[in-house]
Amino acid sequence: MPNREMTDEHDRQNVRNYRNGRPGEAINRLVRLMTDGRIRRLPVMKNRQLGGIVSLGDFVQYRLAEFEMKSNVLRDICISAR
Repeated sequence: MPNREMTDEHDRQNVRNYRNGRPGEAINRLVRLMTDGRIRRLPVMKNRQLGGIVSLGDFVQYRLAEFEMKSNVLRDICISAR
């Protein structure tokens, strides 16, 4: 049976180190928070309730889609300028 004092201290440390995001928060800040804290999944809280969970993979997919869109726009501009 685990020592209750050790478990209580562990629980207190987890609460102190708890990190979360908020809707509308800058993606760069959340990615930095997750990278620096070695956090794989970050809860997003809305009105003190869990609104969702994001992962670093979610941000990678978002950035890839963003770069693809920008690339397509630049390609279209180049083609129309001919």
